[in-house]
Amino acid sequence: MTATEQIIAQLRAARAKHPELAEHLDLHADLWAVEMPTSAGALASKISAEEARARCVAGVPLLRPQEIPLDWTSLSRRFEQVCVIAARRRPDLAGPFGELLALAQAAPDRTKALLRQYLMVGEVETDEGGLTHQAELLAFVFGHTLRPALRACAEQLVPHLALELWQRDICPICGGAPDFAILNEQAGARYLVCSRCDTRWLYPRVKCPFCGASRPSDLSYYPTDDGRYRLYVCQACRRYLKAMDLRQAGAQELLVEAARVITVDLDVAARAEGYV
Repeated sequence: MTATEQIIAQLRAARAKHPELAEHLDLHADLWAVEMPTSAGALASKISAEEARARCVAGVPLLRPQEIPLDWTSLSRRFEQVCVIAARRRPDLAGPFGELLALAQAAPDRTKALLRQYLMVGEVETDEGGLTHQAELLAFVFGHTLRPALRACAEQLVPHLALELWQRDICPICGGAPDFAILNEQAGARYLVCSRCDTRWLYPRVKCPFCGASRPSDLSYYPTDDGRYRLYVCQACRRYLKAMDLRQAGAQELLVEAARVITVDLDVAARAEGYV
């Protein structure tokens, strides 16, 4: 099976174990099922080993937002697919997703500008343009619209990455923020996972990846009953991060892309306590 097929299979399998998450799991399985092959361009050939090393030392992602090749024809089709799937799987939000699609089709240039903004700052800023009144939903659509292209970019560029030089709080490939982490099976070292392109990089365990806080009084984590997952929280910035502990039995069976979806209950718990 391909990696995408494995992700879908794991989401489908989780549905039987967690029927209460059926709607959520079906949504993400459907989104992966329509992942389109995408051409990321000959990016690897444009960045030499020397340039990659220099950018790592300087703390600059290998792929600057303005350098990311975006095929607007493919992305607009992908945007439509994401909206249609989300509206079908989340009937309670069918209206807002349908409205986003209609507005995007009516104002393609505005949509492109917002997509670039999302790449630059990682979120959609509210304005008077009408398209961003559902900023959180639009960010969800943009994230899933861009994922195939950004993953393709990462596959080309990771071999150029000097990982030993990068322990920063943003992705070394696309500059995205982490939304998941892995504790490896050897010594439990923590690797952050990019929310946009799924690249992994080493980061200190006793440090908040969002604000840099490192005082023990600011940092806590809560393991699940089976020990497979952890919820890291920071009192300084009130942010949270989910993690999968590969030292625990069964954790290695799951791919990160499936684990971040299956652990939605940790997101709910964190947000209920006021973490973002």
